[in-house]
Amino acid sequence: MALALLASDWAKPRKIGVTALTVDHRLRSEAAAEARTVAAWMCARGIAHETLIWDAGAEVRHLTRSAQDAARDARYGLLSAWARASGCRTLLLAHHADDQIETFFLRLSRGSGLQGLASMDAQSVMRGVQVLRPLLDFKKSDLIATCEASGQAWVEDPSNSNTKYARSRFRQARAMLAAEGLTPDRLLATITHLQRARAAIQLFVEVTAEAACTWAATGVATVSAKRLFASPDEISLRVLSDVLRAAGGQVYGPRFERLERLHAKLMAGDLRPVTLHGCSITRMGDAITVLREAAAIVEECALKPSSVLLWDGRFEFVVGGVPAGLRLRPYQAADKVFWTQQDDSNAFDGIPATLRRTLPVVIDQKGPVAFPHLGLWRHDAAALCADIAVRFVGRDSANTLDI
Repeated sequence: MALALLASDWAKPRKIGVTALTVDHRLRSEAAAEARTVAAWMCARGIAHETLIWDAGAEVRHLTRSAQDAARDARYGLLSAWARASGCRTLLLAHHADDQIETFFLRLSRGSGLQGLASMDAQSVMRGVQVLRPLLDFKKSDLIATCEASGQAWVEDPSNSNTKYARSRFRQARAMLAAEGLTPDRLLATITHLQRARAAIQLFVEVTAEAACTWAATGVATVSAKRLFASPDEISLRVLSDVLRAAGGQVYGPRFERLERLHAKLMAGDLRPVTLHGCSITRMGDAITVLREAAAIVEECALKPSSVLLWDGRFEFVVGGVPAGLRLRPYQAADKVFWTQQDDSNAFDGIPATLRRTLPVVIDQKGPVAFPHLGLWRHDAAALCADIAVRFVGRDSANTLDI
């Protein structure tokens, strides 16, 4: 709420549009009513507002894995998709200094390296959208005071105090840590030092990635082992993490200890396919190949007219005036039979089944409509080719490749 007020106050005299976004994760039954309350508050202040709904949340909250982690990834996906579809170049997130400290401890507990311990950046790119976190230098108490000074109420999320979640446990341990000298100011100073070191190393990561990595429009990365491992381990580990993140359509990289094990295996020589972070990784000679793990793809969704959709965190569909009823799903073995019957069997030459299963297919009630990466369109739907554009976006706009 504080971010919405501050952003609006800054934007109005500059005639810049601001939209407040609320995500209903469907993890709590009260969330829908809370979203409506926020919408009413925004309306009263003349701030545009939209509620984004994570339909899968009702099921995810019953899973044993962390519902908060899944909700975070879904939230980022919904926010970045809305920004792209709306032509919005910048997304503001309200993480504050207390969040930064909690992120540091959470990653420390997971054995993160410098990349993770440096915590959140004030500026970054997420799935092709510029992300700014303008409140990282302000404590939660500052934001509460901002709302109170503006006469603005807010909603407290009960999960913030639920000790089921690691973040909540770290939050409750803060007083004990401060008594031992780990005050918020000292922790934030440490994070700042780590961020400076990370920024310096990142320059070498980008140079190494440019020299060692080649991306295909299918989202497959080919990495030169010679060029990758010519760099110090700290650099090559980061490049490998970034490749896994982009090829797997993830927002974050893999756990550091798992990344180190993969790094050691690849450095040792040829490697049969192994899986990590939703990717399949092999090494033959100098070539390290990283592609999406087909078994990890479950996403089937509607392809709505006049929309922008991110499929599996990797492929962005820009859709024009297509008819209703189209859907996206991963390639299936039976699809080859269909296209072969349309005399399009040659299109599959040179595209192994392991790769085809990682790519999206457009379907309707009759069956397959299009396999964009192979340039295949059902005869009665060929005209749709001009209304559906696909590109691999990975995690960052720098990895964007058109097809």
